[in-house]
Amino acid sequence: MLLLEGKVAIITGGATGIGRAIADNFSAKGAIVVIADLSEDADVCCDVASEAQVDAMVSSVIGRHGRLDIAVNNAGILGPFGKLLEHVEEAEWDRALGVNLKGVFLCMKHELTAMSGQGGAIVNIASVAGFLAAPKNPAYSAAKHGVLGLTKGAAVQYAARGIRINAICPGLVDTGMAATIATDDSMPDFPKPFVPMGRMAAPAEIAEVAAWLVSDNASYLTGEAIGVDGGWRIV
Repeated sequence: MLLLEGKVAIITGGATGIGRAIADNFSAKGAIVVIADLSEDADVCCDVASEAQVDAMVSSVIGRHGRLDIAVNNAGILGPFGKLLEHVEEAEWDRALGVNLKGVFLCMKHELTAMSGQGGAIVNIASVAGFLAAPKNPAYSAAKHGVLGLTKGAAVQYAARGIRINAICPGLVDTGMAATIATDDSMPDFPKPFVPMGRMAAPAEIAEVAAWLVSDNASYLTGEAIGVDGGWRIV
């Protein structure tokens, strides 16, 4: 039997990068995967910062498949990278927090309603920036710190209802976003020496952690924030 056989899963931001790797991994492990994204390649078009669109996304999955077992809240944007905080525009801040934090809240709100009475598993994709300072992007770091707090609080609320909620905190991953982050001149010769393993992660490596977290193999794990960063956070 495949690890996720027959499970119905939503992956937000699932058209590219980490989200696409998670979608492909879950499909290979037997899940019925619905990709939500703003891309034309998505199964459901959704801006996660809009509650009406998030509601429609979850309702569409329930309408098609009758249930929701797994959700990975991966959709995110880098936001105003490389600016001093005093130069960040209010609209830039609102959009960064709207997608990266409010979007996770809205998705969880409707996913939890769909999972009520049956149980399920949710994984929020945060970042190593949820643990550490991000001097080139405090808006992003603030949002990812918020995702960890949201994950822990909701995990406690829903543990007795059979819904597990965890977070993954990737370091630098070989995606489009990484090219911008790697220009940070406070990190010369990145990923060395800041990443002891000396390389970026492949999206598939993050996907394997996500698959384990939503599977029954992680049945006693909730409220955790797992750093998948090649040792960056511990040096």
